[in-house]
Amino acid sequence: MKNAPLYVPIVKTKRGELKALRKLDSARQSLIIPLVDIHRISKFPESKTKDSLDKHLEKIGLVLSTYWKNPAFIDFSTIDLTARTPNGNHPVEFFFRFNSNNNWIPVTGLDRDEAYLSACQKIVKTYGTELCIRLLEDDLEDPAETEEQIQEILNLCDLSVNECHLFMDLKYIVAEDFLKKKETAIHFINNFAGIKHFASLSLSSSSFPDSLVGNKNSTYKILRLDFFFWRAVLAEKKLVRKPIYSDYGVVNPNNPDLNPQAIAPSAKIRYTSTNDWIIIKGSSVRKGQKYGQFYSLSASAISLPEYRGKHYSWGDNFIFECATERKKTGNLERWVKVDTNHHITFVVDQIANIGV
Repeated sequence: MKNAPLYVPIVKTKRGELKALRKLDSARQSLIIPLVDIHRISKFPESKTKDSLDKHLEKIGLVLSTYWKNPAFIDFSTIDLTARTPNGNHPVEFFFRFNSNNNWIPVTGLDRDEAYLSACQKIVKTYGTELCIRLLEDDLEDPAETEEQIQEILNLCDLSVNECHLFMDLKYIVAEDFLKKKETAIHFINNFAGIKHFASLSLSSSSFPDSLVGNKNSTYKILRLDFFFWRAVLAEKKLVRKPIYSDYGVVNPNNPDLNPQAIAPSAKIRYTSTNDWIIIKGSSVRKGQKYGQFYSLSASAISLPEYRGKHYSWGDNFIFECATERKKTGNLERWVKVDTNHHITFVVDQIANIGV
């Protein structure tokens, strides 16, 4: 990888989020490297036919390679890592064998088992890729011990430090633990002896709630605490290395695998602004106006002082087209695409303007 990214958005391999990446303009695409979480086989499939592991991974690889040609970090931590394909292959090894894209970088972590690490070793040696190590909050408590564990992984994969990316993932953050997490991140960065030599260093968190229950037919704001958290870490005067910003976009990092038949999703637009997410929420899409609500929600969005205009991003243009009823509203997947496309576009510009 020639250059470190400006921003590392975390996305799942659901079509809405991947399509949002594809709709970014080329200039902004070149400034990001997404961390892609391979989504698990649903416990609640929409059809009676449930994909086998190999078919599931094949489909994901095909969609991902269609929608995103640039470098990406690929993580498998959310799927069943005890499972194997019918031929006995580890899911990590199978995915990269089926999708030998040298732009894709496998992600491992200190919590992964020997089989996972062995699969990453084979990928690195076979395809000449770099490696990304995803560190969780517990991994940041003892920088010296973590450095030893990381060196063991690098030795196993025969990689140098500058061929490895470090990704600090503090997951969900709330005001009550802001200072503790900040101190943890700063302590780790300043006490990890070789931190300067890694190919990149990213710091990720999210303050987007796990649900947007209540407040139907209303507009309200949610503070982007994760962005303020990253800025607070960067403000440390003696910080040894400045981490790249990463977030989970407009979803919660602990987003569970819900039964689509057991929930009543609402129509909503999640619009990212400088300090907040603006939530424009309707009611259930299963009754009343159903998806037709998005016409009026879009009209509310373009009337916001924070609205960036129809030429700002693909997502902003779609909102404008719906507000003027020039397009069909589409389904919830379409609005994940809209919200995510605007969010990534906005964050790239926001960071670029800060000049980190």
